This record gives sequence, structure tokens and C-alpha cells, in this order.
Amino acid sequence: MLETLDLDTKTKILNNYNEKKKELILKHYAGESGLEIVRQLSDLTDETIKEFAKISFPDLDKIAIIVLGGYGRRELCFKSDIDISIVYTHEDISKLKVGIENFYYCLLDLKVDIGFSPRNISTFLDLSKEDLTVATALLQGRFLYGNEEIFKTLTDRFKRLIKQRRKSYIEATLKARKIRYQNTGSSIYMMEPHVKEGEGGLRDFHEVYWIAKVLDNVNDYRYFVEKEIILEEEYIELMNAYDFLLKIRNQMHLLCNKKCDVLTFPLQEEVAKKLGYAEKEADYEHLRESVERMMKLYYLNAKSINNITNRILKNLIEQENPYEEYIPIDDVFVRTSSEIDVLNPKKFEQNPVNILKAFKYYKQYGLNFSSNLEYLLRKNERLLKNKVLTEEEKSIIREIFSTVSNLPRTLKKMQDFYVLDDLIPEFGYQRCHFQYDHYHKYTTDAHAIKALEELENLQRIDSPQKKQIYDIYKDIEKKELLIWSV
Repeated sequence: MLETLDLDTKTKILNNYNEKKKELILKHYAGESGLEIVRQLSDLTDETIKEFAKISFPDLDKIAIIVLGGYGRRELCFKSDIDISIVYTHEDISKLKVGIENFYYCLLDLKVDIGFSPRNISTFLDLSKEDLTVATALLQGRFLYGNEEIFKTLTDRFKRLIKQRRKSYIEATLKARKIRYQNTGSSIYMMEPHVKEGEGGLRDFHEVYWIAKVLDNVNDYRYFVEKEIILEEEYIELMNAYDFLLKIRNQMHLLCNKKCDVLTFPLQEEVAKKLGYAEKEADYEHLRESVERMMKLYYLNAKSINNITNRILKNLIEQENPYEEYIPIDDVFVRTSSEIDVLNPKKFEQNPVNILKAFKYYKQYGLNFSSNLEYLLRKNERLLKNKVLTEEEKSIIREIFSTVSNLPRTLKKMQDFYVLDDLIPEFGYQRCHFQYDHYHKYTTDAHAIKALEELENLQRIDSPQKKQIYDIYKDIEKKELLIWSV
């Protein structure tokens, strides 16, 4: 019962927590990094929960307190859920009941959403077989207090279980990723993006970590640099992008005074003011420009997270798939039933024209790039920057733009690797340009590619109106001029 608690001690613990949390909020406004804030808040919460456990349980040797999810990763935003499980080994928990109740009531006083579950080891493992959410939470589980041997027993058995079921876990995670994208707009460039669940959001970063942990027990993104899946500069870019999104999310939580993850138009204005992109008393024009500047940074960072994590994910999945026979395309490129690849990286890097050939074949065959080829493209794309193009290179560019079929998809991929920016600097200036109004659904560059998609869709005659437009379109002699003008 609650009256068995030492209430004076509990009050001191809470006061200490609240005071230190206020200090973290001041650090946030003083410019501390998003990643540093979430880690310090996690450490403060650790310290507080340990103190709650001491005054709640007479015997901590019979339980293990573990923390899960984002808290388990030491990534607590200001109003994030705190997910905690009390794990025990024996079936009879009647002697633990009072302690569990006391502990839970202490947690409620932290004034955040609490996920709380007392479970024995067998129940935990059974649930992880049936529920992807439980398996994912446990994958990020971290021992906090009590009997660490109980935690080790649980995690050892879970690791064996997840290894046996890794194929179904990966398939379920990829399916959940697809559904998540559909539910949040299927685009990075939504005017009101979902910072956590949207494409390029925080969840993209997490999912790759989960799958890598299942396959190779990976604990740090630097592992992917060591394996030459991403470049060192991409690792830095990825961590900076993740830090930026955490800072934005922390500010959203403070403004809403609750967990909120959709960066709505009204929130964009307030976040821009609080984080110093706009003055508090800015007029509308200055505020609009400030919000556009902040949101451009958001989209650039979200794009970095999406591009880099997608390549890592592709590499991890390729490792799990059986070998496919290669079909030569030319003396550098090969293809399988699903991908375009390069067998000799040194030969690819000898001539910048191979960068353009990759996109030519991407458009021609409608196949994806292998993670190996994507790594080479990102490593070498700068060779095209400010380059005087050869006749062969100009010819390939004209060929890519000669027909609209599969062109929008190809241009998106060229933009992903900054090749489009290198070839058409004017387009690069519009990358992730955000217009602060209620009329545009996407950024300027995304709208341009959407226009080409509409041009491509003209070939699918599914209405009388479209047939009339198509009849005009098919009579245009030099369609490539229309493509360039769009």
C-alpha cells in the first residue's frame, strides 16, 4: 500500500528530478545538442527510478528492473513514454505485490506516460513471439536495477529465440515500415511532417538498428563505416541529422506539454521562434522566411536519414538473400533479376562516365541499385561537380531525358546521390525548398518531379479528359524539349 512508502524521501527524490529536469530544459534552450539532452534526461530518469525502487521493494534480489524502447536506448525526449518492466523468475508474486504497487505510483508522479509491465521470463518470451512491439522493445532492453542475473537469463534466451525467428522478424519490421509510410503520407516532403513515424523520421533510424542487432548484434552505427556500407562523412551526416530531429522533437514536447510528433503549421512557427530561427516579435514576412529556412533544414536532414538508412537496410537484406546469377550489361555493370551492380569497384572509379551510365541503366532496366553500387555512387559523385562534360557524358544525359518513361523515378534517384544537383545547379538550389503556405503539399523540387510524373501518367489513358491531352502530347515532335521545360 502507498502508506508503507517513506513519503518524505519520495518527495525529495521527485524534487531533485524536477529541478534537474528544469536545468536540462535550460541547457536545451542554451543550444545543447538534441542527442546530449536525451541522454542526460535518460540518465536522470535512471537515477530517479533507482531511488524509487529502493524505497518500494524490501528485497531487490528477487526482481530485475529493465527499461525498454527509446528509454532503453538512452533516448528520452522531454515527454517520451517511459517503458519499464519488472522481471521475476518465480510464479508467486504475492510477496512483490505491495512493492510493485508502490513503485508504480511513484512512477506516475513523473508526469509522463508510463508503460509498466511486471512479467516472468516465460511470459515475456511468449509475448515476444506473438507481438512485434514486445520483441522490438526487448531488443533495446537495458538492465537498470535489481538482480542482473535475471536480466541476463532473459536476454540470453531472447537472443536465441530471435536468431531462430530472425527472418519472420525482419519481414514483419519491413511490413510495418511500409504501413508506417502509407499512414504518414508516403513522402519526406510533407508540409506537416511526422517527425517520429514519417519517412525520414526518427523511426527510420531505429528500424535499421533493430534489424542490424538481430542479424549481427550491432550496437553502433559506426559498424557500418567499418564494413564500408556507408562513408565516414555519411556517418557524421547521419548522426547530425538524427541530432537535429531530436532537438526539434524536444521543442515540440515542451511547447505541447505532452508527447506530440506532427510538426503542424502553428507548431512550425513556435518551434522556429523558440530555437532562434525567428525573433519572438517577428513580422509575418520575417517569420515566413524563418520557418522556410528551418523546414528546409528539416527536409535535408530527413532526406539524409532516409537515404543512408535505406542503403544500410538494403545491404543487410542482401546478406540474407541467396546468391543470384549475374548477367553482364557492359564491361563494368552487371544485373540480377532485381538489381544493378558492379563487380569491379576500381574499374567503376576509373571513369566518371560510369556514374551517368549507372542512371542510364537504372532508367532502362527499371531495377534498383545494389548497396555496393550506391556506396560507389555516393563516394564518387563529386567527380561530376563543376566538371566539363565529355561528348559521351552529354550523350548519356540527353538519352536519359529523351523519354518520360521511368524518368521521374530516375531523377529522384539522381537527386538522392546529388548527381542532379551537380548537373543542374539551378535544381540543386531548390533542393528541399519549403514554401510556407497552405497551397503547396510538397517542397519545390518534389513538385517539379511530381509534374514529370503527371507527364508520364498521360500514357495511361484512363479518362476522356486524359485522352484529349494525350492526343495533343503524342503529336509533339520534340518531346524532350517539353520534358526539359517541365
